Amino acid sequence: MENEYAEWIYFGISLVIAAWIIVAINSSAKNTLIGYLRERGAKDIVVIREWLSFDRTITFFVEFTHPDGNKISTYCKFGRLGTFEDGEIFWSVPTNLEPPKPKTK
Repeated sequence: MENEYAEWIYFGISLVIAAWIIVAINSSAKNTLIGYLRERGAKDIVVIREWLSFDRTITFFVEFTHPDGNKISTYCKFGRLGTFEDGEIFWSVPTNLEPPKPKTK
């Protein structure tokens, strides 16, 4: 005898798995963005996910202190699944961050 609520159980499990994947992707994207900014000398970094951006990219509101001391507030977008497409990040306001310096031994 099959459980009469089996379909609802499977549906609930599917929702939990989907929610876990979304949280993992967004956490990865946020951590990647914070690492990107820190490598370039940014400080006081605040990253907030913009959930109402419906253009197949992940969009964040970002505030940080530029290495020259200026406070920058901007939006950024990067590709699907929390990865940079073609190694680029797209800013609504140019950040003028220098590439990271090569590590010396």
